[in-house]
Amino acid sequence: MKLRNLLSILSIFISTFLSAQEKDAGLWTGIGLSYDVNKKLEVSVSPEFRLEENISRVGSVFCDFGAEYKLGNGFFATATYRGGAKNRIDYFQTRQRLQFGLGYKWKSEDFSISYALRYQGSIQGGLSGDSDADFITIIRNKFAVKYEGVKKYTFSTSYEFFNSVALVNRLEWQNWRWTIEAERKLNKRNFISLGYLIQKDLESSVPASDFVVLVGYKHIFKKDKD
Repeated sequence: MKLRNLLSILSIFISTFLSAQEKDAGLWTGIGLSYDVNKKLEVSVSPEFRLEENISRVGSVFCDFGAEYKLGNGFFATATYRGGAKNRIDYFQTRQRLQFGLGYKWKSEDFSISYALRYQGSIQGGLSGDSDADFITIIRNKFAVKYEGVKKYTFSTSYEFFNSVALVNRLEWQNWRWTIEAERKLNKRNFISLGYLIQKDLESSVPASDFVVLVGYKHIFKKDKD
């Protein structure tokens, strides 16, 4: 087969593949506020809003209330409540969820690797068949790598996949999400971040892909020293 013919077939295949997908560009912005209660327990509040439909409308707004407890030897446990609303074109549908997780973090000099397994349960909204993986009942697995070898900067990337908890097709992959992010330290308590996220819904008959810009701000509250 001539190279020209091979390239023609490949171009037709790629164009057919791309036309069979729904694409959406988005912007997710959030604020993270955290407080170290002691050496083992951290609590946080994180409001966020997300733009969708090529950054033309608000897709969802919510706020997370979370806690992380260090169990020792790199292991940790998390619990998070999220309340918010999803844009349904002509109205906003309220959503709630609970999330419980266990994880492990390994650190060596400037690198750290972590894995977290989380069970997410929908309280209100996020019914079966919904494509919003952040609110439906589901199991989430997340692998993350961080590098802190550049002064005032932290670079990270993560890959997360979502598994069904339904009786039918239990543990079937439903979504995946890949993220790359850079965080800059402004001072001891304030940080800003910029990142990019790609996610795909594997459950729909027409695969849906999202390409999202991430913008964030974080503030760490600390106890005043006596």
